[in-house]
Amino acid sequence: MVLLLWILQKHTRNIRNIWIHLVKVVCQFQKKHPLKFQPGKRLRIGLRRSNMVDFSKKIINSNKFRQPAIQFMETGSYCLYPKGTSEYFSFWETEMDRCINGFTAEDGDYITGYNYFYLNYCPIQRIVYKITKDAKGRDVVKKTRETAFPDFYDYDYYYFLSIEEAENQGKHLCVAKARRKGFSYKGGAMLCRNFFLIPNSKSYVYAANKQYLTEDGILTKAWDYMDFIDSNTAWGKKRQVSNTAMRRRASMLVTDDYGNKVEIGYKSEIMGVSIKDNPDSVRGKAGKLILWEEAGSNNQLEAAWQIARPSVEQDGVAFGLMIMFGTGGDEGDNVAGLRNAFYDPKAFNCIEFDNIWDEGAQGGKPCGFFVPQHTNLDIRDENGKRLYMDEDGNTLHEKAREFILNLREEELKSAKSSQQVDRYTAEHAETPAEAFTELSGNIFPKKELQKQLAKIRTNKKLANAKQVGYLTEVKGEIVWNISKNKNDIKEFPLSKTADPTGAVVIWEHPVKDAPFGLYVAGIDPYDQDQSGTNSLGCCLIYKRFQDFESYQDVIVAEYTGRPKTAEEFYENVRKLLKYYNAKAMVENQNTGIFTYFNNKHCNYLLADQPDIIRDITNSSKVNRGKGCHMTKEIKAWGIDRIKEWLEEDLGNDTLRLNTIMSEPLLEELIKYNEKINVDRVMALLQIMIYKEQLYNYQVKQKTEKEKQIRLFNAPLFKNYNNTYEPQINNSFSTTTYMFTN
Repeated sequence: MVLLLWILQKHTRNIRNIWIHLVKVVCQFQKKHPLKFQPGKRLRIGLRRSNMVDFSKKIINSNKFRQPAIQFMETGSYCLYPKGTSEYFSFWETEMDRCINGFTAEDGDYITGYNYFYLNYCPIQRIVYKITKDAKGRDVVKKTRETAFPDFYDYDYYYFLSIEEAENQGKHLCVAKARRKGFSYKGGAMLCRNFFLIPNSKSYVYAANKQYLTEDGILTKAWDYMDFIDSNTAWGKKRQVSNTAMRRRASMLVTDDYGNKVEIGYKSEIMGVSIKDNPDSVRGKAGKLILWEEAGSNNQLEAAWQIARPSVEQDGVAFGLMIMFGTGGDEGDNVAGLRNAFYDPKAFNCIEFDNIWDEGAQGGKPCGFFVPQHTNLDIRDENGKRLYMDEDGNTLHEKAREFILNLREEELKSAKSSQQVDRYTAEHAETPAEAFTELSGNIFPKKELQKQLAKIRTNKKLANAKQVGYLTEVKGEIVWNISKNKNDIKEFPLSKTADPTGAVVIWEHPVKDAPFGLYVAGIDPYDQDQSGTNSLGCCLIYKRFQDFESYQDVIVAEYTGRPKTAEEFYENVRKLLKYYNAKAMVENQNTGIFTYFNNKHCNYLLADQPDIIRDITNSSKVNRGKGCHMTKEIKAWGIDRIKEWLEEDLGNDTLRLNTIMSEPLLEELIKYNEKINVDRVMALLQIMIYKEQLYNYQVKQKTEKEKQIRLFNAPLFKNYNNTYEPQINNSFSTTTYMFTN
């Protein structure tokens, strides 16, 4: 293309001759120099995990990848050969090939084309350490912020390798990251590489707000690169047709022999699209590259992503690459799409990685690509020596992580609210669980809850510990039936398009001939058959273990759902209570469940109004016979009891919350605030009320053997990485969660 531009500039004046000459030269050039970049040539479809990215790889002498940039810094020019010479053309042809197909150094180390282009042709605003002289003539290191070429960093290297792997697999990429990791700079570089080197390519950037693209956004950075490349390389492009803040196209207009305006040129372009409140704005845009900027602040991300996929995929194989990247620390639904894609990349047709970042998650469920805060940490001492990376840009993980955690501790000493703590942690995350911290101001131990949720989601053994099914009644006996399809509700909040019917989930079946009082329940019911909200009914079953004079509770079953009729919900709850011989405390604002149970002669399964509510609210004159009503005082009391229960220390660095195996319950606890529906939390609150009422209740054992097994002989719990491992209790022929040391 350099040869082409030179010929056009030096040897032609007439527009018609330019056009004819252009066609001839392009045809001759393509015959002699076929473009090596062939999308799909290395396509590998159906791979489950990205095993091509070695996160332990250390690069030695990383400047071998930055020679053009070093040459430019030393001489002010990339190519020292005179323009128009064969050496000049050969230099730029070689650089073009490296920027498209990647570069392999003499020692065999490989860097991708996107990464090579970024390091060598995209100067950025960064901190630069320079050695200068002080007043006494001594060498001192001066730190300034100026425009300079990027250094090689290992996590940039892994990121660009992951991009290439995604393209090779015909998939996309989801990235969660700590803030200020330079992704706008890297994204702008990718846009410009395609603009200058891939003819007819279309590259898009999507964001929830225009300000994320312009101002100091990704497009502004791309336009700065453009000006530099036009001035300092042989790849400059005219932008006569479109040259705006949101769109640039490499082409110009000429007049043909008939007086018509004709567009000629490279015809590659970069376009920004704001999708605020309009996910359909991405429909039909087929690009070679689509970047989703600030994906952690986009409440339309999930819908827009699925709308965009058909435009860049065929039969599930991506021919155009989409990358979503973003940081946590936003509120409500804004971060939900990024979180869902990160922990379920397959559902978004994204490349999958082993989760090496969340604690205890390795070998479990796959996830997206994560960039921790301590990586790419280029901080230097007074002599200019890197403290948390080696001189080649490889992160010193233990040292860097210790620095970040100590810095976090100092920063948060002056925090005035839990929300301030959560926001700082999410934006400076060391793990994906931290990155997706909810900013809700709730009092529950969210960090520990997130760790528990991450363990369940990333550990197959724990995730598969549950049984999903339904209960039937045969000749007065309740029978358990396993469903072929696990149709339990696993997400929170439930999307408007999801099936709210739900199913019964069991982690531990009842002991044989369970004594009355061993199992108790909490119910958050509803009356209306149809609802304009995502509110569900919920029943939680607790098993109460007696250990001398104290009780220890663990959730053993859950039924959450909203079937077509309220009566169907009541019936499923009735059978679940009978299956466990359990009595339930019910929020009694909705009376339908009491009528239904009375008609079924099962009123005995519903607990009486507790006496303790008079201790909680002295002014209460409510007397409804069954269940517990809800006031602000009672709710606040119950939330405090839940917090205490969650934080109860079981020893061995294990909390009570580590007994919870319900993913949606954990999500509700993490996201809890006064404004959202948390049906499972409300059912748990009823348990807390009933638990207090029954504090001195003695479980009646039917046999001495059963008592000895339950209280003394059989271990109740077995610790499994601070989470509960399902084991078979042969005495009762049932699954139980054991937790002894």
